[in-house]
Amino acid sequence: LLEHTRRRRRRKSAPTPRRYLLVGEAWDGCCGHNWLTWGNPAFAGADSGPPPHERDGWEKSELAHLSKLQLSRYDGAAFAGNSKTFRFARRGLHTAARRDLDAGARR
Repeated sequence: LLEHTRRRRRRKSAPTPRRYLLVGEAWDGCCGHNWLTWGNPAFAGADSGPPPHERDGWEKSELAHLSKLQLSRYDGAAFAGNSKTFRFARRGLHTAARRDLDAGARR
């Protein structure tokens, strides 16, 4: 987890990537850190402020058209839909680039 957090910080602070995807159990699973990776407020500290991705200049949105197709290792008949796909895009990303990413939702 520590090495994952270090790689995430390096990736997020680099000027090159304009967007990236994270796939996994987003809100209370074991993929990444619930607050540092996904921004789940239930796992934030008392004085944490905005989620880390927002402080770092990223916007987060779920790609629901992909999330609904995923399976998690814990999914079953009574407990499904835990794996999610989120797009993180740098704030100020041109609207046309954002439209290209969302094109799959309209297909």
